[in-house]
Amino acid sequence: MALLLPAPLKAHFSAVSGLEFLSQTESAAPHLLFLPIYNNTTIEIYGFKLNDKDQSEQTLLYKKSDSPSGYGLAIPADAFEAFSDFRVSITHGDVSANYIIIKNHFISDSGEYFLNDSTFSHVDYTNDTIDVPTAKESLVSAVEYITEEFSSKYSWKYLSDKTMLLDVAEGDDPLSGEYYLEVSELLDGKGCCYYAVTLSRRTYDNGNAIGETIINRYLVTIPGNRIIPMFDQNGEINSEYNDIII
Repeated sequence: MALLLPAPLKAHFSAVSGLEFLSQTESAAPHLLFLPIYNNTTIEIYGFKLNDKDQSEQTLLYKKSDSPSGYGLAIPADAFEAFSDFRVSITHGDVSANYIIIKNHFISDSGEYFLNDSTFSHVDYTNDTIDVPTAKESLVSAVEYITEEFSSKYSWKYLSDKTMLLDVAEGDDPLSGEYYLEVSELLDGKGCCYYAVTLSRRTYDNGNAIGETIINRYLVTIPGNRIIPMFDQNGEINSEYNDIII
């Protein structure tokens, strides 16, 4: 019935000729982009509050009848301050579908499934949560990604919750020696957030650090824990990384 993009880029917005925004005010919050598959579709958005499995206080917030060609609806995540959750109802002819957004959960098919890192699975309304890595855990994810095919021995230790020391033995692998990984949070302004992990090597003089060379940067998706490097294996700028940063 519709294509849902939970983290659209500027290029996605630009490609929608009939784009509408649910909120008329500019928002830096993440967006959802709904694109009905069929023209002449009716889209309704209801705000509500979820109490266990019961939806209460449903209020019609938006309605679009007979959607034209090229129509798309951008919904900022903070558009419903009066409601904790909302439901999108899409109808075309005798066919309809409901998409329910419950805070960090995306639930489809009348609330029977939730979308977590592009995988549908049954949802337990009271116990299921989306696994969101911490900054400290994102350092481990980056190290595992970097050393995935290493034959050399390596070791690492935390210097803080946001800094890690990686020591790689001499060998045939692309890295050897002592490296630092530092993490910070990154909001890309296009609908998603990441941990930005920087891999660097420091230069010392008489035991004092006098310089730092950045080897690579890695974006760790939140949620999902997927790694997006700045440089690919050939040393070229990763186009996906560029799309996020630019």
